[in-house]
Amino acid sequence: MIRSGRSKRRKIRNELNTLCTLHSKFLNKEDNIVEPAVLDENEDLTHPLIPIQDNNIVLSQDESCSLFEFVNQSPPSVEVGVNPFNLEESINDSVLNETTPFSNSVSSSNFISMEDQICQWAIQFNIKHNAVNSLLSCLKNHKCFKHFPIDSRTLFGTPTQKSKEIRTVHPGIYYHFGLEFGIKKYAPTNSCCIEIAIGIDGLPLSKSSGAQFWPILAYIMNIPKKMVFLVGLYYGTEKPHDSNDFLIDFVQDANNLITNGIILNNTNIKVSIKLFTCDAPAKSYVLKVKSHAGFSSCTRCTIEGEYINNRVAFPYSENHSTKRTHEHYLQMYDEDYHISNQISILTQIDGFNSVNMFSIDYMHLVCLGVTKKLMILWFSKGPLTFY
Repeated sequence: MIRSGRSKRRKIRNELNTLCTLHSKFLNKEDNIVEPAVLDENEDLTHPLIPIQDNNIVLSQDESCSLFEFVNQSPPSVEVGVNPFNLEESINDSVLNETTPFSNSVSSSNFISMEDQICQWAIQFNIKHNAVNSLLSCLKNHKCFKHFPIDSRTLFGTPTQKSKEIRTVHPGIYYHFGLEFGIKKYAPTNSCCIEIAIGIDGLPLSKSSGAQFWPILAYIMNIPKKMVFLVGLYYGTEKPHDSNDFLIDFVQDANNLITNGIILNNTNIKVSIKLFTCDAPAKSYVLKVKSHAGFSSCTRCTIEGEYINNRVAFPYSENHSTKRTHEHYLQMYDEDYHISNQISILTQIDGFNSVNMFSIDYMHLVCLGVTKKLMILWFSKGPLTFY
């Protein structure tokens, strides 16, 4: 595009004024205050701060090159006192500012770093992380971007996925999800009270290793649609060595809800633990009592088993055995019933009863227990009695 000589002079004059302003700022830092000179439209384009030397190329009004082209051809040397002034750096600064005049009113707080601009760009256009990683890898090859991170997660400040709530329960790890989360998700907002049933059991994950889960499950009893939700989860190569260590988070969580209730629809709702559903091995594990194969393993009475046909059996007797009570459990009244010098931490839950709150194991006692034996007796050619 052909420009008039007047337009060329105006552009050169603006560039010189910018350079003079930058130079005066540089001198002010050294307490050598020099007022920048502003060129009038009809004034000579030469300036005393930028002396014309013999090797300089003097621009005429009709020349088509700008001041930047002039500097690239023959950068002039400027000497003012003892403070050197680099004209090329000043020109580069003016280019970065896009010919916007330098002003003290520009605040450094408005400056956006290159990293932040890349973050905004990636978020605005939904750039995938692997694409951002590739971009960062390319930029780091340049000396100006050596300080850039190598991964997009560092650039975005993505928090680590490792939860602080995962704790060690020997010989594995445990994470507590909480009762409150499941109650708020499945409880109706018009509930007047929440009654919870708890289930605890082991779950093998593989036949080739001992890896297993021990989940703590729950559901709300007093609603028509019962949805099971996860309260806590243990993972390890074998079951937790100490059931009290495994259950401590659940006990604290349950006591907090029983004492303070839960807020649903701006209303405080009462929460209570009504039932524990465990099979026979899990029940003996959490209560720290004899397993189902022990002589004094019955959780409802003090009957002692007999060893018959290579197994422990409990023959029927017209003389009923003494029923077990929660007070007897707390006092460890029957030493043959307990397997540890400690009782279960579940006793710290308000309203807990070690006898009445554990349901009878229907699957093992009926489906796989008495019923299976009766079916074998009725339909097989084996002996009619075990005794």
